[in-house]
Amino acid sequence: MEVEHLVRYKSDHAALLLRKKGERKKKKDKTKSFKFKTSWLLEDSCERTVREAWVRSEGCTTVERIATVARCLGMWSSKKFQNLDKQIDDAESTLNSAQAQRSSVESGVWSLDEEKIEGIITKHFEALLSSLTPSDLDIQEALENINPSITPAINAELMKPFTKDEILEALKQMHPCKAPGPDGMHAVFYQRFWHIIGDEVTSFVTSILLGFSSLKHVNNTNIVLIPKVTSPTITTEYLPIALCNVLYKLVSKSIVMRLKNILPDIISENQSAFVPGRLITDNALIALEISHTMKNMSKSKKWTIAMKLDMSKAYDKVEWGFLRKLLLTMGFDGRWKINYEKSEVSFSKGVPIEKREGLMEILHMRQVDRHEKYFGIPTNVGRSKKVIFEAVFDRIWKKLQGWKEKLLFRAGKEIILKFVIQAIPTYLMGVYKFSSLIIQRIHSAMARFWWGSSEGKRKIHWKNWDYMCTLKCLGGMGFRDLSVFNDALLGRKAWRLATAPSSFLCRVFKAKYYPHSDFLDSYLGYAGSYSWRSIWSSKAIVKEGVLWKVGNGRNINLWSDPWVADEDGRFILSEESDSLSRVSDLIDADRKEWKYNILDEYFNDRDVRCVLEIPLSEGDCEDEISWAFSKTWDYIVSSSY
Repeated sequence: MEVEHLVRYKSDHAALLLRKKGERKKKKDKTKSFKFKTSWLLEDSCERTVREAWVRSEGCTTVERIATVARCLGMWSSKKFQNLDKQIDDAESTLNSAQAQRSSVESGVWSLDEEKIEGIITKHFEALLSSLTPSDLDIQEALENINPSITPAINAELMKPFTKDEILEALKQMHPCKAPGPDGMHAVFYQRFWHIIGDEVTSFVTSILLGFSSLKHVNNTNIVLIPKVTSPTITTEYLPIALCNVLYKLVSKSIVMRLKNILPDIISENQSAFVPGRLITDNALIALEISHTMKNMSKSKKWTIAMKLDMSKAYDKVEWGFLRKLLLTMGFDGRWKINYEKSEVSFSKGVPIEKREGLMEILHMRQVDRHEKYFGIPTNVGRSKKVIFEAVFDRIWKKLQGWKEKLLFRAGKEIILKFVIQAIPTYLMGVYKFSSLIIQRIHSAMARFWWGSSEGKRKIHWKNWDYMCTLKCLGGMGFRDLSVFNDALLGRKAWRLATAPSSFLCRVFKAKYYPHSDFLDSYLGYAGSYSWRSIWSSKAIVKEGVLWKVGNGRNINLWSDPWVADEDGRFILSEESDSLSRVSDLIDADRKEWKYNILDEYFNDRDVRCVLEIPLSEGDCEDEISWAFSKTWDYIVSSSY
C-alpha cells in the first residue's frame, strides 16, 4: 500500500489517501462540464455576452440556444478572468508542493475498483426502475374502486392555455442557486436574463405543456447519491437526488401550480402530507393516539392490530401504463408498493396466539411489541421521557463537537447556533413538550460552544443564557429560549385543534378527549397520551391571542369571549347583564346592523365605541376564531414566541 497526504485547508491536519501499490492514479478529466457562476452577474459585460449569443443563435431550438449561451459565457469567462479554474488548480498544486516539503510520508493513493462500484449501482437502479409489466387485468383490479373525482369545471380550469405570467411565477418560486442540471444553468440565469430569453423560454415550455413538443430534449438528469447513514454499505442506504435542467423544472412546476389548488378536494383526508392546508404531523399525532390507545387496552374480546407499512416511493415504482389509466379514471399519483423489509405489525392485548400466527403468515412482516417511530417521531412514550429527548441532545452535542470553536469568529458561531443547532429539535418540539432538564442541558451546551473552552476547561460565561436569548435591540444576542419556543410550536397544534374542527386530526382528538365541548373548553383528563398533554399545555398561550371575528354572533359569549380590541384589552368591560348572553343579541339580523338602543342601555362608552368599529357581514356568516397578533389573523409561531 502507498500513502499520500492531501492538501490541507484551514487546519493543521491533512487527509490520508491509500492506494494499492502499482495502481495508477486516475488522471483529472481535462474537459469540465459547464457551470454558470453567479459571480458573473456582477460584471456588466455578462449580460452583453448573453444578449449577443442569444441573438446570434436565433433560428435554433431553445435547447441549442441555451447551449450556445453557455459556450459563449465559457469563452467570455476564460478571457475575462484569465482562466480562473486553471489558476485555482495551479494554486492548489503549489500549496500541495509546499506542504509536501514538510511531510515525511511518502505519496500514494488507495481506491476501490470504480468499475465494480458503478456496476453495482447501475444494476440496482436498473432493477428499481424497470417495469414489472403488469397485465391489464392487474391494472383493472387495482382501479376498480377508484371513483371519478375531476369535474368538467376542474378539467376546464386545468386545460386552460398556460400564460407567460404562470411560467414566470414558477421560475420565481425556484431557489436561484440550487445545484444545476446537465446544462449547467442555475435558475438565477433565467431569473436575471428573463427580459432577454423570457419569450423564447415561455414558447418552448408551453409547447411541451400543450403536447406539441417532446420533453426528450431537456429530460436529462444528473443523479447524485446522498448517504442516508453514517457509513453506507449497500445501495439502498443512499438517497438518489435528481438534478434536472431548469427548463424541465419549469414544465413540472407549472403543472404542480395548477394542481395544488384542487388537491384538497381529490386527495383523501387520511393523506396529510404535501397537500396545502394539511400538516404531515397530523398523521403522526393520530398514529401516536392509536399507539397510546392500544397500549392502554385491557384484555377483552375486542382487540386491535396496527401495521406500520413502509411504502416504496411512488416515483421509484411508478408504472406509466398504470398511471395513464389512473388519470383517465380521474385519480392521481402512482402505484404504491409495500416495502416488507421495513414494515411491522403489532397487536393489542387479548389477540389470540393463533390469530397472530395466521396473520403473520399472510402479511410476511416482523412482529414488534410497539412501533418505535412514525414519521421520525418516537411512539413509545412511557413515564420516563429521557430516552426520547436524550437522542435529540446527542445529535446537538455531536454537531457542536464537530466544529472547533477556536477556529470560528463570533459571527460564525452565531450562524451555527441559530440556523443549525436550534433547528435540530424543532420537529419534535411541535409534538412533545420537552422537559426543563433537557432544555437546560441544550442551553448549557450552546453556551459552552459560544463562550468557548480551553483544554477541556470551561471559560468564563460573561452573561447567563437567559440574557443571551433576549433581543439584540435589548442587548442580547437573539438566541431562542427553547422552552418558550417549544410552547409556541405546540401552540400551532393547539390552534389547529381550535380552528379546524372538520380536519381528520381534530375529529380524532375530539372523539377521544373532548366529545362534548370544543378544544378551548376541554379538560386535560387523567389518562391522555403525552402528545395530548403536551398540546393541551399550550392552550393557555392560544387563549392569550384569540380574537373572535364576528359573523352572525351566535357562537360568541358576549361577556367571557374576546371579541373587541383596543388598548384596554379584548373583553367587554361593562357590567354583565343576565338578559344578554350572545353577541347575536346585539345584532339586528334583518337590517344587518348593531342594535344601538341596547348598546346605549347596557354598555359604557369604551365598549360602545369598540363594538361599533366592528363591521357586520351582509350574509349569515359563521363566527371565526382569529389570532390577534398577526396581520393575516392566523396563528404564527414567531408572533406567539
